[in-house]
Amino acid sequence: MLLKECPDAKIIVHPKGARHLVCPERLIAGAKAVYKEDFDVLFDPVIPVPEERILIMGDKEQLAISENCVLEFIDSPGHANHHFSIFDPISKGIFAGDVLGIVYEDDSFGRFCLPSTSPNQFNPEAMLKSAERL
Repeated sequence: MLLKECPDAKIIVHPKGARHLVCPERLIAGAKAVYKEDFDVLFDPVIPVPEERILIMGDKEQLAISENCVLEFIDSPGHANHHFSIFDPISKGIFAGDVLGIVYEDDSFGRFCLPSTSPNQFNPEAMLKSAERL
């Protein structure tokens, strides 16, 4: 279901990312610097999110998504300083996004990992601390 079809839906975001959803100009400028002429084809339009639709989740905060499932948010910078991971107690899994990098498995090369290194925010020390924490 698209967000615009669900008026009570929230976008869950790290505290450092909320302002960019409300006022995306800096986010757009950063993405244009990376994607250049491909930006419009890939992402246009980027529209602001009304503040009342944003739910900010900090480190160790929890969100009940059902009677049986309470997700826990984990501040996990490294890839970017506004990154968090989510612990799901039902699967006992952590949705880490790309904070730990990207893992590829290939028949000819085997398994290898690449760190996600955003051009302006990558912090290798913070990434290692996040990996240890997770």
